[in-house]
Amino acid sequence: MGSTGARRHFTNGRIMLLALLAVGTVSYAVTQQPGNAHHNSRQEPALAVPAGFTEHRDPAGFTVHLPQGWKVGSTGLAEIAITSPDGQSAALIRARPVSGALQQWLSTDYLRTESGAGPFRLVSASSEGPHVARALFELGDRNSTARRVSAVAVEQGGVATIFVALAPANHFASELPRLAHILDSFRFTPAQTGAKPASGGRSALSFVRWVDPYEQAFSADVPAGWKTEGGLLRSGAGVQIAYQISAPDGTAFLFAGDRSLPSYFVLPSEIALSLGNREGQPTGPGGPIMLRFQDAATMGQGLIRQRFGQAQVTAVRERPDLMEILRRNPVMQGSVPQASAAEIEFRLPDGRVGTMALTTQGAQVSNLGGTWYVGNVQGFVAPAPRASETGHALARLVGSWRENPQWAAGEAQHQQRMSAQYREYAEYSSRLQQQTIDARWASDAEHQQGMRDILGGTVRLKDATTGETFETGGQSRYYYRVKNSAPNAAIGTDVDFNPAPELDMTRLLRVGVE
Repeated sequence: MGSTGARRHFTNGRIMLLALLAVGTVSYAVTQQPGNAHHNSRQEPALAVPAGFTEHRDPAGFTVHLPQGWKVGSTGLAEIAITSPDGQSAALIRARPVSGALQQWLSTDYLRTESGAGPFRLVSASSEGPHVARALFELGDRNSTARRVSAVAVEQGGVATIFVALAPANHFASELPRLAHILDSFRFTPAQTGAKPASGGRSALSFVRWVDPYEQAFSADVPAGWKTEGGLLRSGAGVQIAYQISAPDGTAFLFAGDRSLPSYFVLPSEIALSLGNREGQPTGPGGPIMLRFQDAATMGQGLIRQRFGQAQVTAVRERPDLMEILRRNPVMQGSVPQASAAEIEFRLPDGRVGTMALTTQGAQVSNLGGTWYVGNVQGFVAPAPRASETGHALARLVGSWRENPQWAAGEAQHQQRMSAQYREYAEYSSRLQQQTIDARWASDAEHQQGMRDILGGTVRLKDATTGETFETGGQSRYYYRVKNSAPNAAIGTDVDFNPAPELDMTRLLRVGVE
């Protein structure tokens, strides 16, 4: 991962909350008050399934009561949507990193994280302590349909679980009871086993601030007492973020980056293959590897096997929301972008479980090839009973990550200097190549002219004393002329001496020969 690759990790890494594994029963009831929405957080047993509803058990790891004809869509526990048959009403469960005070973030920033959301107006907002906030919005979507949105956020470890009731404004009051029951019925599947995280549902870990030990490029919250290894690593290929944060007993750890990955791969092209390059091999000594584009799900499973050996993949989830973010990257515009994102769950032979998330992205320019890279690799491994706690630690690390602005400014200047030096080198190299080509063409043209002279009996002569050049006919090897005489007065001879010693003669040079 080059310097820009490191910055991409910094920018997109916070979005990749791959470990929202909230084990334990959590319920947020919505009271049925027209024009308002109030979520009351409390722990309680599963609700009875009322008439007109069925219990839906989702492979992603949750259960919910589903009204007749409603549909469930999810790309993991962080992105869940239960929508009405006409698509106008929905109950959403989201996971988002929180920056700053929860109520302020919910009021101003949450809806901006929803792809396709139109302009919105905050109607009301309130909080129930520092970790619970609610807000009511009026929202206009792309079809200018007025909607009302009730959102309740519960924050834990820098990550908010958001419960959303959404319906057309003119039907919001009548839809609210049904949406309330859907959200109240939501349960994470592991909660039914009776397993509970430490400290009554909240992580028992305490956290300290960790600063990148090499260049102080970034900082993040990590569990106190855990061992930190790696950080921002600089090499001839650029900079790469790769680190591991391990529990004292070594059985659980968080990780980001993968040092086995090259900074980027080169896409095969007809030109590159015609030059003898082969897929899967470096394009030169120390050069990048030529490899066709791989989606994140495929690449991730290969990385898991490479990193953890005999790991069993238990679930693979595409992340189209993250893929859309990658596709909208302005750096990728003007070419043919390729992007994918996935979360992968796995189990190790010793019984520990893990989760890895990653993206792959790149661009191909016509038939000239292109490049792609693997980014945002992060995840955790832990014994199954500690998966929730470790997952929340990863969410806290990702959500609390901050770039050092002084480092960023210095790195930007460094990249500008490197770019300027590269441009100078490129311009010098271009001039040198052009000069070489021009000299080669001139030499070839002179050689061709000489051949034509020989075949046509033409001799081109130059007077070294005056700089004059002219042509004459003949087959002699040497030529002389009387000083200051007309060019056609040249006298040829096969022996290199003055053929008329009594005259002041000048030895002429044969152009292209002498």
